[in-house]
Amino acid sequence: MSKKYGQPEYEVPDNKTERGRNMQRGQGYGMNSIFHRISVRKYQNRDVEQEKIELMLKAAMAAPSACNQQPWEFYVVKDKAVIGRLSEASPYAKCARDAPVVFVPCFRSKGIAPKYFNIDMSAAVENLLLEADELGLGAVWMGISPDEGRMKAVREVLDIPEVEGVAMPKPHDFLSAEQRDGSVLQAQEIYTETWQWLKGIGCAAKVSPQLLERYAMCSARWVQCEEMTNRMGFLSKHPTTGKPIPSPFINIGINYMNQAVRLWNEIFQIVKENCSTEYGESTPQDDLMERLLLSLIHI
Repeated sequence: MSKKYGQPEYEVPDNKTERGRNMQRGQGYGMNSIFHRISVRKYQNRDVEQEKIELMLKAAMAAPSACNQQPWEFYVVKDKAVIGRLSEASPYAKCARDAPVVFVPCFRSKGIAPKYFNIDMSAAVENLLLEADELGLGAVWMGISPDEGRMKAVREVLDIPEVEGVAMPKPHDFLSAEQRDGSVLQAQEIYTETWQWLKGIGCAAKVSPQLLERYAMCSARWVQCEEMTNRMGFLSKHPTTGKPIPSPFINIGINYMNQAVRLWNEIFQIVKENCSTEYGESTPQDDLMERLLLSLIHI
């Protein structure tokens, strides 16, 4: 016999064939709720027992998550006045006004794999809905995330801190270290511009400072190599034969360029997966190309 968080007990079949037939029919092993669950938008005027609320939360938090980061936090709202305000957050959430309890799932601003937060939260909410069905309750998933307007409305009702209101993480000093020729490395400037761009589109908290620093360093070194190539020319002398050879700054610059492009693709992939609005303006990568052109003009 087996039992898990409010699920009915099932006889464990002795052979795989019987198990397969049961699964095809939607019977046993928790399959009933998968096929039985529907979206319910009308509710009885009675409270949900605290024990059932806790079971639904346990089911939600038993969901799989990327790197087992478990980024979830849940607000459990029972106050009728607050539920009424939450029901105004979306034109499709009106039915929540009559619900005895509302769950508001949120994810933390930091984690091991932030680009998978939305997937993790979806798995948790599905688990919660399935457990609600197992407990004989009706529920519906409201469409709040990733709509920025609806998310802002919910944050205001529950006084949830604005994730993007945090200050920019302080970059390491080596990003602005003085170089041997007396110039200052531009990595910190690139870091700041990129972070501000990410903040403007609502993704600053989703890109790790370490990734930004690596991108900024590679980009700054790439610009530096291009400046040296233009200052010293495309050719150099072989140290032993004295014959002309391609400048070593060319290959070094190409390596830094490839690393910068790869890191930028990582950043932009996070943006594509998390930014809820279409973005068609310039990016820090475009600005980097401007830096390269300006380096040609000033030399």
